[in-house]
Amino acid sequence: MRTRLLALALFAGLLSAAGCQKLNVEKTVNVPMGITQEAFSVDPPRSQQKVTVTIEPQSASVSAYVVKTEEKDAVDKALFNDKEPPASAVLGSRISTGEPETYSFDATVPAKQGVHHPAQGQQKKSTDVKIKVVAS
Repeated sequence: MRTRLLALALFAGLLSAAGCQKLNVEKTVNVPMGITQEAFSVDPPRSQQKVTVTIEPQSASVSAYVVKTEEKDAVDKALFNDKEPPASAVLGSRISTGEPETYSFDATVPAKQGVHHPAQGQQKKSTDVKIKVVAS
């Protein structure tokens, strides 16, 4: 069984005026092989927002999720145990199963709902991952 990695890049105060301000964040994070690290969360928006998440891994495939803050522990546990996270916790996702690829997916973040953005890498290789989150 392969070990699942979880990387989250922490952005404090990104949506201080989330109801009025559209999210536009870009960051590169390193997803180490075999290590789980906390890194990417977004403060709850005042109103519902649709976001587009773009993932650009450099050297290994990476799966990505947008999950509810209150479900973060359940998602972490599922990914650590090489299982799918609970569907009720996931607002959007893309599972990567092969070569490194750039992709995007959409998610709708409910009003007053904090979210986390886990990125799950391969056991075989660490990689830098460019993550871009944009509200439309």
